[in-house]
Amino acid sequence: MSSSKAHRDRHSSSRSHKISKSSSGGSSSRASGHKSSKSSETQSGVSCKVSIKVEPPVMATFSTPLYPSIVAKAKFHGLPSDQVCYTYAHAVLVDAAGQTLDNQLGNNVVATGVFLEETSYTGGSGGGGSGSGSGSGSSNRKGSTELYYIFPHLQVPILGDFLIRIDVHHCLLVHNGSSLMGQAETRNITVVEEVCAQEWGSQEERWILQCFRNQGENVPQEPQPH
Repeated sequence: MSSSKAHRDRHSSSRSHKISKSSSGGSSSRASGHKSSKSSETQSGVSCKVSIKVEPPVMATFSTPLYPSIVAKAKFHGLPSDQVCYTYAHAVLVDAAGQTLDNQLGNNVVATGVFLEETSYTGGSGGGGSGSGSGSGSSNRKGSTELYYIFPHLQVPILGDFLIRIDVHHCLLVHNGSSLMGQAETRNITVVEEVCAQEWGSQEERWILQCFRNQGENVPQEPQPH
């Protein structure tokens, strides 16, 4: 019994540095923080690096859609252009102990990739600066392709401290399955019963969400300050 408890304590301690960053009372802007990303390379030489481009709020009300909506970016290298459309991202809830909580996120937990026409943020004010029109959501340098995955209505229906892991998969048509290409984790989210102060995200994050709206994607409108 004591050895089992010690194992759990060590496991929990290894993640405590992430959970301790959670804060209360959200505001209209957020620190950029470290955005965890992981990359992988398959035997065929195809690699994928996943990063979080729009973080969820620090505080959220349970069973209420998260805003800002989570956006992940996957950068593929070596994946044939006709295979990019066979990728998708899956959102997974992870608790403070690092345990995956299957089937605990509400609403759409799977997203297909989107090519964003304007994603190079150049700074600015208000809704989020301006874009360069670089087309960085499409195929570019030496077989590199970038796709964006958005989760516009995601909800956490339980109370506590969590993060959300985004897994990017590639469908294997021959084997009727999929392979994990890469992962990234959001920052920590504290889910409570009370109505939380509204968060808008950084100017760059607001700009990315507006890029989705400009392309007709189903993204909630930015809340208006009261």
